[in-house]
Amino acid sequence: MKKHGSGTRKRKIPSPDLLRRILLWKKVALILSAVSLFLTGMVIITRRDLDTPAARHRISPETPYAKKIHRLMAPLEYNGLARLMQPDVSLSLSFRPPAWTLTNIHTFDQDGNVMLPEGKYGVCGELAAYMHRHIAPLFGEQYKIEYVWVNESGYFLSPESSHVVLRITDTSKSRRNVYILDPSFHRYGPLSEFEDYRFLGSSRVLPQIASRSPSQTFRVNTTTPLLITRDTLVQLAVSTEQGKFDKDHFAIALFATRRHRYAGKNLLVFHYRKGRIAIEENAELARALFGRKKYPAIREKIRRMFYRTFTTPPASPAPNPAP
Repeated sequence: MKKHGSGTRKRKIPSPDLLRRILLWKKVALILSAVSLFLTGMVIITRRDLDTPAARHRISPETPYAKKIHRLMAPLEYNGLARLMQPDVSLSLSFRPPAWTLTNIHTFDQDGNVMLPEGKYGVCGELAAYMHRHIAPLFGEQYKIEYVWVNESGYFLSPESSHVVLRITDTSKSRRNVYILDPSFHRYGPLSEFEDYRFLGSSRVLPQIASRSPSQTFRVNTTTPLLITRDTLVQLAVSTEQGKFDKDHFAIALFATRRHRYAGKNLLVFHYRKGRIAIEENAELARALFGRKKYPAIREKIRRMFYRTFTTPPASPAPNPAP
């Protein structure tokens, strides 16, 4: 009878050179995986960081005084909330004509120049006025600097929510170049780079700043922007209630509109209807936009503004749950 072997086969041991190659490829695969995760994380972080205008800054190197303007513009932040939160800022209503006013929303130095909270916070008109004052000596008489009202395709889509930028025109006969400076979005370049802007009108002065008035009045059902954060524009509004605007019908609201969107979402609304108060609140979204620590103070500021519009406090006070 023919004997069979035990069936055990010898395993071939890889050569040292093959082992080194296998180990090397494993290291390469591990490094590539780590790099992929890192880049994915950077994309997410970058997407989140695009929530502020300054994060999208673009300054063309071909523009006059590009480096100096970059240094001037770098600290600026689009933020009207910093001023709104000050104790001396209040809100009042006018029923005839229908309007509302923010008192002490602008501050000026002894020379009549607009002052920015902490030297850097403001909304478009204030930031444009600040930059105008600082760049005018640089450009001299050769350039004409104007304020221009525009629609910007990201946040300021309609004429009712127009945005203020500076137009700088080289008036020399040989050039006639035109540049746009938008300190809110940290953009500065030739006119050709601003195809996403629609130009509405211009002026050598900005009325609300030239008047040196600390207060600003708005029509009912119009808004004023406060902040751009997380790709969202936050605005303050006073509106009609049930189609009416009188001492028994009005609303004060904070609402948020995502970039490239027309419709917004209410964050906090105080409604007054014939002696009754109703509060509408999206606390989770508000906390996400303002931060959990900051939102309670913002909510309290709007609540106080609402109650101070009454000559006599309402008989039924609104509930004020902790955010």
